[in-house]
Amino acid sequence: MLGGSSGINYMAYGRPRAEDIDDWSKTLGIPGWSWSDLLPYFTRSEKLEIGQPNIKNRDFDDCPVKQDLHGTDGAIHTSMNPWQVPFDRTLLPALDEVSGLSRPEDPTNGNQLGFYRSLFTIDRLGRPSRSYAASGYLAPIIGRQNLRVLTSTLACKVLLENRHDGSLLARGVELQHEGASYSAFAKREVILSAGSVRSPQLLELSGIGDTKVLEKAQIPCVIYNSDVGCNLQDHTMTAVVYELAPGAMSLDSIFEDPALAKEHQKLYTESYSGAMSGSISINGVIPYSSQVSKIELERTIASVSSSPVYDQSPPQNAVFQRRQQEAIITRMRDTRSAHIQAIGVPANFDIARGHANSDKLMSGAPIGHNACYSIIVSNMYPLSRGSVHIRSSSPLDAPLIDPGFLSHQADVDVLAAGVAFAERVFQSGLVKDKVARRVDPPPEIDLGHMEVVREFVREHVVTYHHALGTCAMGHVVDECLRVKGVHGLRVVDASVLPMQISAPTKATVYAVAEKAADMIKDDHPSFK
Repeated sequence: MLGGSSGINYMAYGRPRAEDIDDWSKTLGIPGWSWSDLLPYFTRSEKLEIGQPNIKNRDFDDCPVKQDLHGTDGAIHTSMNPWQVPFDRTLLPALDEVSGLSRPEDPTNGNQLGFYRSLFTIDRLGRPSRSYAASGYLAPIIGRQNLRVLTSTLACKVLLENRHDGSLLARGVELQHEGASYSAFAKREVILSAGSVRSPQLLELSGIGDTKVLEKAQIPCVIYNSDVGCNLQDHTMTAVVYELAPGAMSLDSIFEDPALAKEHQKLYTESYSGAMSGSISINGVIPYSSQVSKIELERTIASVSSSPVYDQSPPQNAVFQRRQQEAIITRMRDTRSAHIQAIGVPANFDIARGHANSDKLMSGAPIGHNACYSIIVSNMYPLSRGSVHIRSSSPLDAPLIDPGFLSHQADVDVLAAGVAFAERVFQSGLVKDKVARRVDPPPEIDLGHMEVVREFVREHVVTYHHALGTCAMGHVVDECLRVKGVHGLRVVDASVLPMQISAPTKATVYAVAEKAADMIKDDHPSFK
């Protein structure tokens, strides 16, 4: 679909902790990429819907918003979900109580510690609809004479040309459209925005990458860069699921009751309200150090300090990877770190059924159970690393993806701490009488023993679809997102983010793209 993954994945909007971005500059040595550098681009891309005639400001009661931190005329609408299941109103104060954290003053201000109702990229100024790259950026300018959009088209490789001084110039792109091959040539530069999987694949298909990888695919190496396709990072998640007390409602109720589903369809059609007008609601983060004993914390840190630099990384970028490890150790110790995310999902979030097919993650309560509610927990700062590399010289062959999930023990430890936290929330005084029994992990699994919890985590984990890092800044591209060693070639997508962040990646990628637009205009004054 046009707009890609910006149009799916629950439509959640969130910004990371300020220190996440500052580490790109301070720890990884990438100039021009601090929180203060990027914040103006977060606001430029956003259109916060508050104070509008048809937007009830009370919808924001559990989502503290400081309007000076938000944009009001950007391309992407952000709004609050006005609909909640009743259990949401019980869960939020329980999360406050068990975590011991107060609500953030604004979760987009660079310090989102605590729990709140999240903003979503949903346009509510008319009939509620998703606000994403195609609707926000493309649709308003689709009629421009100098714009052509080709769908059902496959980019095959970048066309490179040797210049008189021995350097390389990106001249254009070879592509396939409706069974025929074409070449599209650039007047100024080529920009790859194919994502964390396809952008490194395109570079390797063009002869830019590790010689060993290219030789296996019988592609001549024109630019040696062993970092291409490495440093793959993604958020992983698991869930604790409880059956609600008899009579309670969740999205499971709508999945299983055709009459109720019809009622909510009518609410959406007639008044733009009900379950179909929004998405999941409750969100928040807690530090890892607050969830484990000091002994357990030091044991996890020791597993990081003593571990070799990631197996997926070539020796040449050992310093880059070691600096990432050191940054994550600092975050583990930090009592204000956004290390573990917990999200309330008003449904049975079935990891066992959905790990291979995300369409099955929410498909109703198990047979014989009441409606369910889940708390998803995720590790925001993974240590595991994977890779994306071509399998052949054909662009039609999907690349080899090794996500590397849970390949570092510390990631298991962090997720296990998140599971234990979710269990304490469900067993807390505010919640206990409103749930019937635990569904997943099964009741016979004793979550009081952390090694048992770790084993559960190892067998019940899925991706959050926040992959990044495979064309990392400072290694594959420079601080202006230009591919190293090639003139006129830039990468602008999540693959350039060098290190994982404590938020969904969408808002950050919009901000990076806005900053990239300024960089491109600076390099080509005729665009201004």
